[in-house]
Amino acid sequence: MAHIEPPRKNKDGTWSTRVRHRAAGAGSKLLGTPVNGHATRKACIAEATFVASEIERAAYLATLTPVERTQEIGAGELVEQFMRHHVIPDLRKTTNDSYEDLIPRYFTAYFADKLVSEIAPADGLEWRLWVLALAASRSSTEDDELAGKPTANKVIMVVKGMFNWAVENGLVASNPFANLSGFKHKQEKGKREFAPTPEMMEAIRSVISIERLGTRHSWVCQRDRTAVSLLYGLGLRFEECFGARWSQAIDGAGSLRTHFRVSDGKTDAAERSLEIWDSAGDDLLALYDALGHPLLHSLILPGIRGAKQSRHNWRDVWLAALTDARKLPGFEDMPHITPHNARRTCASMLGYALTPPHLVIRYIGHEDARTTMRYYQRAFDETYLRAGVPMAEQMRRARATIEALGRAVAA
Repeated sequence: MAHIEPPRKNKDGTWSTRVRHRAAGAGSKLLGTPVNGHATRKACIAEATFVASEIERAAYLATLTPVERTQEIGAGELVEQFMRHHVIPDLRKTTNDSYEDLIPRYFTAYFADKLVSEIAPADGLEWRLWVLALAASRSSTEDDELAGKPTANKVIMVVKGMFNWAVENGLVASNPFANLSGFKHKQEKGKREFAPTPEMMEAIRSVISIERLGTRHSWVCQRDRTAVSLLYGLGLRFEECFGARWSQAIDGAGSLRTHFRVSDGKTDAAERSLEIWDSAGDDLLALYDALGHPLLHSLILPGIRGAKQSRHNWRDVWLAALTDARKLPGFEDMPHITPHNARRTCASMLGYALTPPHLVIRYIGHEDARTTMRYYQRAFDETYLRAGVPMAEQMRRARATIEALGRAVAA
């Protein structure tokens, strides 16, 4: 039986407790499990309670044979164990959110009343069609060939992975979904080649304002605006952008360089020198001043504590800005844009400026020229209104358009 000792306050102000468990059998000694490092007494007790419940469950499962153990676990309990012991501690936060949304909706809802041992491969085939129908009903696409299939395939992959994990950990005897296949579908035409216009990118940049974040975080506001400028003005990858240091943009005298040197790119072709356009340079200098002229080896786009930002940390900033940008007149129907789409904006502007394709390939930093041409061929072929206009001028025009729109809305 597990027993939680009263929490005690440590010298550093945190709380700790101990969970004691008497193993089955007379005369067994007490086994202690410490729970430490929490800033509050409430958090300490919560984890101690969780540890105690796990000890009780482990002791109970130890009394069962492998066959009895698999028969004892229900579908809902398997999902709970999978989320608690694999997804939450081992996977990224964005993956956690995705799993927490997919598994209850598409798996637990169907097998809620079944034990794992009762799920047969034939049940998996029926469930597969049910998942497709449910995913199609929630799909926003008008293409019947595509509706629901990407989501259904993702659900099938996640559930197969969950049962593989359960087999490896002895929770189930076999995987009834092992031979279950996904649905074949064609890639939606033009989806990967989508390149936002400079006006779209400037709309996203413009809504990242001090008014929204507060004056206390003015440098954070400038940092995020600079990030947008670097992503679409220089065509940087996410890791190149948020791993960049001031020595790549500022020289020893504290002046802005003419070119931004990418030296630790994804491939050998990714190591390149990029011209710093006027608009991107203005944002870099503004951020340099806002940070108080930091050391050249420090990050250009640091987190609040100076560490490198992850995709997940900045994802919330990006999605909030995208939502606010859709509230601007003329941008209500703006499609979903990812930070990586900004690279395509950069290449499109180079194409509209009549830059030779081989120079665009070198600027973007693709190792295979076919990758660039597959993504951006439409920008090279179109006779667009911006054709022949230098890239820096396109950025200035886009920024002037958004600023004029902001003044009109304010008036």
